[in-house]
Amino acid sequence: MVEMAEESMTLREFYQNDAYRTYSRIPVYNEENDDYIRGYVLRQTILEKLTEDKFDNRLSDIVRPVLTFSENEPVSNIWEKLLAKKEHISIIIDEYGCFRGIVTMEDVIETMLGTEIVDEKDKVTDMQEFAREKWQEQQQDTLHLDAHPLDASPERTEA
Repeated sequence: MVEMAEESMTLREFYQNDAYRTYSRIPVYNEENDDYIRGYVLRQTILEKLTEDKFDNRLSDIVRPVLTFSENEPVSNIWEKLLAKKEHISIIIDEYGCFRGIVTMEDVIETMLGTEIVDEKDKVTDMQEFAREKWQEQQQDTLHLDAHPLDASPERTEA
């Protein structure tokens, strides 16, 4: 699920909505069509505008453009474009131009590394247990030497 905000929403309305408090970048959609993402807003920018008493400004006043990729875009292309544009968020659209989801820089890195990045916002209660589980997962993925075909040599019979 992706939390999105309507572009006509005021900064006051945005701030009063608890759903947005845990995200640093929030996609902004067109009020006529929620499949059309106009861009995104930074929570930090909203907080800065609120300190300037700009409560009635609209998200459309501070929306930033967002990179857009098709569903079948290679991860390497997304990585290169995110780096080139110095962005951390992009959206994925289907062949009809409808919104399908978001891809963040963290998502791309996790895909390339093949492992989950755990940071302070992730809920992992016991890091030692998490490390044990990851180690066990990796052990299951490795080949076991005791099952190596060279170990099975044919028996010789003496005549």
